[in-house]
Amino acid sequence: MEDSTTPLLYSIEDLDPGMDLFGILENTNRTDTDKKFLRECRIVIPFVEIKFDADGKDRVIVNFKNRIFVFEMQVTKESTKYGKIEPHEDSPLVATYFYPKCQNGTRMLIHRITLLFVNPAHREMNLHLQFRDPNRSIVEILEELKMVNQTTKMFINKPRVTKDELEYLNTHYSHLEVMIFRSDAPDELEGFALNFKRVGVNNTIQLCAEHLNQMRCEHLHLRNGNINGSELNKFIRSWRAANDLPNLRSIWVQNYEESPDLYKGLHFPEGKSTRRGRKYKFYHNMYWDCFKAIDIKRNDGTCGTIVRWKDEFAFLVWKEMFHEIPDGYTVANPEEDPEQTTNELSRSGQGASMVKEEITFNFFKK
Repeated sequence: MEDSTTPLLYSIEDLDPGMDLFGILENTNRTDTDKKFLRECRIVIPFVEIKFDADGKDRVIVNFKNRIFVFEMQVTKESTKYGKIEPHEDSPLVATYFYPKCQNGTRMLIHRITLLFVNPAHREMNLHLQFRDPNRSIVEILEELKMVNQTTKMFINKPRVTKDELEYLNTHYSHLEVMIFRSDAPDELEGFALNFKRVGVNNTIQLCAEHLNQMRCEHLHLRNGNINGSELNKFIRSWRAANDLPNLRSIWVQNYEESPDLYKGLHFPEGKSTRRGRKYKFYHNMYWDCFKAIDIKRNDGTCGTIVRWKDEFAFLVWKEMFHEIPDGYTVANPEEDPEQTTNELSRSGQGASMVKEEITFNFFKK
């Protein structure tokens, strides 16, 4: 019979699917040998997602060896259950994690995972937080969690948020890599999400050119047609003239409603041209085909490109004029109706000629 000093794991084969994450966490509390072995195996858990759900419960979600494990957090008064993990009989990839009321169970579990699966030189786990509970304050949750530096991505999916919540996030979480914002913001904070690096907005808020002129993000994704052509036109003309927004890489608007105002005042001059690549490397393993697109040249020489495709709009800023597209990337705007795209370019006065993957473009100029 094994005792508490006997290592559970001896070789990498012991980490076959038969040994799941619940079993590893439950059993490797016993010896330092097991913990050292797991770290040496270099199994990577790049991030952990924490959901503060609408039912008032907290769930910790971990992708381990290409399987999704869910921990449902549960307070218990039984001291013998503290830190115990009990898989559900009907759902083997879901388990209850028990913790005492006097402690933050989520932080306990994250610490436990970090000790086993995070490089000791880093000592931090990247956290993705999702807020769905309309009855709990984001401020109170984060103050109790106390894991500011580890948090890199945030989903706000409550029906409404308060001014205090958003101001708290602006103050303490400005370092976030990604902000996904699906809530309705209070007055005067409609552009709240635009303060972060990579942003997705999916709500009913209508933004204006001034919001875009003040944003700090690199990539902005508006999924619900949150800005019209007239305001985009004002923004593009301002971007061209002011040499501001040095971090901006892209604006992508889905469910965009066509507007003749988009190109208003963007006059086409003779004899101005430059060279850039045809393909623009994007995130989500995508790229934009910019062969039939419209270019804007800024006073400092920066090139911006307007792409229109079906009910989508994209404004792409070229920090490098040629992008290498990795294998496996898919095109965001496959050309299904070449005649429609050509007609739109004719209306705008934009021309292009292609030499292999390099294109000579004329620019709009003030």
